[in-house]
Amino acid sequence: MAKNPEVQNLFKKGKSFASKDLNLSIFLNYISSVLVISQAWFLSCITNKILFDNQHLSQLYPYLAYLFFTFLLRFGLSHLASFFGVRAVAKIKQNFRDKIFAKIAKSRPNFILSHGTGALINNLTDGPEVIGKYYSEFLPSKALVSYLPISILLFVVPIDWVSALIMLLTAPLIPIFMVIIGKNTEKLSQKQWQELARMSNHFLDVVQGLMTLKLFNASKREAKKISEISEDYRRKTMDVLKVAFLSSVVLEFFSTISIAIIAVSIGFRLMWGEMNFLSGFFILLLVPEFYQPLRKMGAAHHAKMEATAVAEKISLIVNQTDNVGKECVAKNFVAKSIAIRFENVSFAYGDLCSAVKNINFTIKSNSKVALVGPSGAGKSTIMALLLGFISKNEGKILINDQEIAQIEISQLRKLISWIPQSPTLFYGSIIDNIRFGDQNASDQDVINLCQKLGIDDFIQKLPNGYETIVGEKGYGLSGGQIQRIAIARAFLRDAPLILMDEPTASLDRQSEEILYQAINKIAQGKTIITIAHRLNTIENADEILFVKNGSIIDQGTHQYLKTKNKDYEKLVSLELIAKNP
Repeated sequence: MAKNPEVQNLFKKGKSFASKDLNLSIFLNYISSVLVISQAWFLSCITNKILFDNQHLSQLYPYLAYLFFTFLLRFGLSHLASFFGVRAVAKIKQNFRDKIFAKIAKSRPNFILSHGTGALINNLTDGPEVIGKYYSEFLPSKALVSYLPISILLFVVPIDWVSALIMLLTAPLIPIFMVIIGKNTEKLSQKQWQELARMSNHFLDVVQGLMTLKLFNASKREAKKISEISEDYRRKTMDVLKVAFLSSVVLEFFSTISIAIIAVSIGFRLMWGEMNFLSGFFILLLVPEFYQPLRKMGAAHHAKMEATAVAEKISLIVNQTDNVGKECVAKNFVAKSIAIRFENVSFAYGDLCSAVKNINFTIKSNSKVALVGPSGAGKSTIMALLLGFISKNEGKILINDQEIAQIEISQLRKLISWIPQSPTLFYGSIIDNIRFGDQNASDQDVINLCQKLGIDDFIQKLPNGYETIVGEKGYGLSGGQIQRIAIARAFLRDAPLILMDEPTASLDRQSEEILYQAINKIAQGKTIITIAHRLNTIENADEILFVKNGSIIDQGTHQYLKTKNKDYEKLVSLELIAKNP
């Protein structure tokens, strides 16, 4: 078992999930293996009677029947053990995948960013397959090596104590050398898995940014880099295989030498008349079966080391704590209107300088607030804190006087509709993409909302209207069309708090004004917070929070800030108005 207690616990939980099938598989496999003793005895008796008792084959039908029955029984038990083993491992792998997926689904977006999407996909798909070998190969081999050699020795000792002694003395050599040679296998497997995660993350990033790479004529350079990373992974894999092959050769060598020593010993004693043929042949048939579980365990030891390396990565994912909603005091937090208060809130990304520090502000319920400031001022960080994507380092974030960290994350998300600047549409119909906001909404509910938002016209002009299929990330639609569908999706959710990152950035001036008029009507009674870059958005806000260098340096209406704050006036004149010629 792995030394890491978290990995041990992970393996134990996995085993407990399908313990009945797994234990039954191991038991049936043991009974099947023990039957080899009976099979060896009948075969020895038949050979002895033909060679030395000069009996005809017809006289040995009972022995042949017993031998055939034993063979059929072993065959049936082996397949039955395999059936239960496969079923157990399938359950265990599915359980691991469910745990990883549940953790990803419940976690914040920065959790995915910290691990890497490619690495998480590997852990979700290939990880359980590797861990499955621990249960399908190592555990059965470990159980078999604990019982079968002892069972064989119980039959050999009364017949020939010399052979039994040789078996006892040589048997420990196999696991000893297995440990000596394979002691670095776990480290090598960890390096191999890390290299695979690195390659997966990089390859996924390249695929997602392929258009950008083409535009900057950098695709060949990235292809070369992928080739280099793939070569590193190949070398790491070969390092693991070198140890595995070396271990197999050494184990086979000692096993063969041990069998040869016993065979020579029996041969000399048969020649000297100190042993009869029946006993000698019976023991020779059993000796390979005595070492077989030890050899299997040697090979399975590498599967265990590889599974341990992967289990450590999966353990880090499954057991990673999440501070958002950790206390979960308000498990049934429900609100029809939202008021927000930040009290001395600070946050830093890792060891970097603070993204926001000592922020204080209050947002009244049913108000429209704009976050304005230069790039890197901390606007997106404030939005991420409200969304629960990240957790504050200091201070308090209160929603209706309830600390956000005490609200269960699933309840928090029900209160919020989020419209990012670059929304994502999924492969499927237009109406299904909008219905992501509320799975219980009817087709007519979706159509009515789109009509209110003024986007029904462009949808109806599509080849199949609302049933038009769009590709991944909205392939086939323009940026403005994707943005409008995302806005409809967010408002279909009918949440009391709406967070937007310049939702009309991809629209022309006329479409923007029409959409904002519709939003103002639909959003009555809701709290709206917008990261604003366009003058039209700012002018429509009830209050503006001016963010600079991670702090709220001023707040008020557009007219107030324009006349009282020189930094704000400069930002508006140089950046915002320039974007609206």
